[in-house]
Amino acid sequence: MTIHFANFRLILFTNMHTYFTLFLQLFAGICLAQTTVPKTDIYLIPILNDKGVITYGDGFKLNTPGHYNNQPIFSTNSKSLYFSCISDSFKAEIFECELKKFEVTRFINAPGTAEYSLQYTPDLKNFSFVRVEGDDKTQTLYRYNPKSKESKALTAKDLQVGYYCWNNPQSLMLFLLRGEKEFELIRYPLDVGEIKIIDQKPGRCLWRNPQDGNIYYVRKNSAYTLMQYNPANELPGEFEKMPEGTEDFIITSSGAFMCGKEGKLLQLDITQGSWKEIADFSNKPYANFYRLAASPDGQWLALIVYQNEKP
Repeated sequence: MTIHFANFRLILFTNMHTYFTLFLQLFAGICLAQTTVPKTDIYLIPILNDKGVITYGDGFKLNTPGHYNNQPIFSTNSKSLYFSCISDSFKAEIFECELKKFEVTRFINAPGTAEYSLQYTPDLKNFSFVRVEGDDKTQTLYRYNPKSKESKALTAKDLQVGYYCWNNPQSLMLFLLRGEKEFELIRYPLDVGEIKIIDQKPGRCLWRNPQDGNIYYVRKNSAYTLMQYNPANELPGEFEKMPEGTEDFIITSSGAFMCGKEGKLLQLDITQGSWKEIADFSNKPYANFYRLAASPDGQWLALIVYQNEKP
């Protein structure tokens, strides 16, 4: 389905409590009945490579200024880890951990708003992120210049952006909030063009595979399916089944698909069409991990660990 931008309007909610709860659902992945942000920690796991044999060292918890930490992303040079953080004294903000001394500092300083879902833009020089504006309702995608500290809105204010990934420098894939428990995946042009609806039940993880240029996401039906979207023909197709109940995954810089389930780190064996266990963290303090990131140089794994129920 293709629709014109001028006619594309989303339902805006006037009830502040409902909207804030929906934001928590998007950002933390928690159910609508909850009104508090869950407690999550970041663990860093060293990846050891002995003549091609990969093992994982003992992980350690990163000291952060907040009780909710999520959406980790490594810098392109693997020297820093960025993540979103919430505390009792500030809304969601993006911090940077320098991986030599493990010092944590605020990366984007924007009092009065909330920022999350940091990514590199295609030029690998700037960043993009989602901002919840000062009204605690509007969710807009921004471009951020780390040198000038300036940010610029990329999407219209009536688009409630939850998650996203870059398709190319001219277009993005957007996960949109349409209503209570109603989400949509669209292709969004930044200049001239039309918005195209791609799917109706996307998961929160959107990745562009650097090896084939396709976009991958999870379709959340009764069974979760890893979907492949080809920008050339603009058609999504089933790629592989996800482990039961698992929607969070990553694609590494080498094109490997990884996810976690019940304390096990899994990697997709594309030739066999199955997920294989590559590490067992079930007896570690970080057994309850669900979101993850891998450094481009292959030396670090970042795990998001929940303390009570899985967000």
